Amino acid sequence: MQRKLLNWYEVITKQNYFTFNKNIRVQNEGLAMGIPSSSTKAEIFLQHTEHLHLAHITSKYSTVNYSRYVDDILIIFYPNRTNIHAILEDFNAIHPNLTVYSGNGGKQHIKIFRPFYP
Repeated sequence: MQRKLLNWYEVITKQNYFTFNKNIRVQNEGLAMGIPSSSTKAEIFLQHTEHLHLAHITSKYSTVNYSRYVDDILIIFYPNRTNIHAILEDFNAIHPNLTVYSGNGGKQHIKIFRPFYP
């Protein structure tokens, strides 16, 4: 089973063909958008990365919550104890193909959610 999974992975990562300006091209890094297997591979990569690194980062910065839906991440933290830019630096140091940023469309737009204390 493991060998079949590795063969499947090799096939989908080496056959990244797409069309741009009526030319067929090969994407050498990452997966081409629109290929059904791209989302599966991305999810496997992100879950593996979270499994290896998330506990350390969340405990280091005393985050209240970390949630992810597909590629959107919500981190709730104490702003008086944690600097969001330090968290982002640690996330971005995990893997060269992983980029985590705050905001919308690359704009520095940070929403800080303060924990509610009754």
